[in-house]
Amino acid sequence: MSIRRTDGGEWMGNEQLQLLTTIAGVFAPPIPFRLNVFMGPAVTRSLRVRGADTTSELRAPTVTGVYRVVSDSGGTVKSIRIARASLMPGFDSAAVAAIEEAATIKQLFRPEGDSLRIEVRLSSDSTTGARRLFSATFPRFPVIDARPLPTNPAPAFPDSDRAAGATSGEIVARFVVDRTGEPIPATIEIVRGNSLGFAREALAVFAAQRFVPATIHGCAVAQRIDYPFTFVLPEDPSRPPRH
Repeated sequence: MSIRRTDGGEWMGNEQLQLLTTIAGVFAPPIPFRLNVFMGPAVTRSLRVRGADTTSELRAPTVTGVYRVVSDSGGTVKSIRIARASLMPGFDSAAVAAIEEAATIKQLFRPEGDSLRIEVRLSSDSTTGARRLFSATFPRFPVIDARPLPTNPAPAFPDSDRAAGATSGEIVARFVVDRTGEPIPATIEIVRGNSLGFAREALAVFAAQRFVPATIHGCAVAQRIDYPFTFVLPEDPSRPPRH
């Protein structure tokens, strides 16, 4: 589990640790712990690895849930939103319940100013500043990774970045491709990118992306992938050709 502020404020003293410890102490993971999404690769849109549809990699299952919390000046939590769905039955409700229980201690959520906005992340992946809740060994399976269809629409080059003089850019999104080959909107996160304009255009074509789903022994499975949206400004046809 990790916690960070999303309002630009700074933690005072050990407030972050106290909040993390309190939520972690009351979080009760669902039983059974049904992992149904597998780790995946960084996918390329234009280049396809030879034999990608016949070569499998050993992949472990994974789970990630991200929750956005807003409290007022008195420390009363006003909203808890699932920013990144875990896709595990009972996991998101257990995380929200833990945050709600911790929220009964108002001083933990009392900000220096008018409000406090934080992000709580629960994940099987290691992240900077995270606290280990429990240890587990996940089996690894021979997964044939998901791959994008060549007909996926490319994003438009944003006018704002064109006006700023940019000629190229990239947004890398992380999301889960379901067993039908469709991306799941509730799981998308922006891993890195050049600008907000590029991110907006990537999100505009996100829902139209399609994939050959990942499989294990011929059975389709959900898989988390890192997927780049690449932007290249087209050559101006009015310009003379380069020699």
